[in-house]
Amino acid sequence: MSFRNLKHNQRGTTILELIVVLAVFAILVGITVGMFSSSVERQRYQLKEQDVVNQSGFVTEYMARKISDATTDLSGRCLGTNYINYDYVLSNQDQATGMYQGITFLSRDGACYNFSFDGSQITEVRTISASEIKKLLPGDFTIQYLRFILDGDKTMVAARQSDSSQIQPRVTFALNIHIPLTQGTGFREKLLQTTISKRNFALTTGSGGGGGGGGTTTCNALKQCVVGGGGQACTSDNDCGTIIGGGGTTCNALKQCVVGGGGQACTSSSDCGITGGGGGGGTCYTGICPPQYVGVPCPCCTGYHSTVLNNGNYACVPDQPGGGGGGGFP
Repeated sequence: MSFRNLKHNQRGTTILELIVVLAVFAILVGITVGMFSSSVERQRYQLKEQDVVNQSGFVTEYMARKISDATTDLSGRCLGTNYINYDYVLSNQDQATGMYQGITFLSRDGACYNFSFDGSQITEVRTISASEIKKLLPGDFTIQYLRFILDGDKTMVAARQSDSSQIQPRVTFALNIHIPLTQGTGFREKLLQTTISKRNFALTTGSGGGGGGGGTTTCNALKQCVVGGGGQACTSDNDCGTIIGGGGTTCNALKQCVVGGGGQACTSSSDCGITGGGGGGGTCYTGICPPQYVGVPCPCCTGYHSTVLNNGNYACVPDQPGGGGGGGFP
């Protein structure tokens, strides 16, 4: 074959073929980019959902822990004078649903807590001498509602421990959050709900001393000393106090000393105080006198005496060192 014939048989790529190749390449690139973009969007949504789950779970656990740490408001300084001796009071009722969106309680550390939903954010207010306010979730979270229910009854406004059954009040709350789906296609609900009750910090201890000897003394949920055969009661300042003799001295939920068989009542200033002895019963106080003693002295515990304040109310203050302080009542 001659060089002339070989050169004549060679042919190049036509424009049509080039266009087809470029079109196929563009389609493949488009599919690849689309798949990558969709994968990135799905990952972004999954990370957002995980963030919502983590933070809402933390807030739920935090509120549950604080609510379970509540204590009875014996003076009404946190819950108000209408709810003396109560543990929880609900607030911020939603007029559309009738559900309560806030709860207030006194913590064991002496702080007054309020958790509330204002329509967009969950707020915690902690008050001792001044109020500290903070948001519990980021502002980009879409919160639909936060609802509180006491003892399974959505119409109940306040709850306290039952004196007869010794059952602690139960608090149920539900938190509903909307998680947006990819590319604005809607949302998915995330509902967290839990039920808790107030912790019972009563302790149990045994002792062989005291008048009856050989028995054990325990503190129940009402801070009542239950005595078997005499002996000494719980020794913690937060528990019942001391039992003398074979009778029994108990502290009820109102911090009133109830005496059976005579003897001395609880000795801790955190408990009942001192009874009149001899089978009687009585209540004594330390600190500001209760509301029923406004304007008049209240019975002070041993080591305390009554004094008038600038506002005309009375308080029980410690005796001076070396000063007297005699029996249960002044």
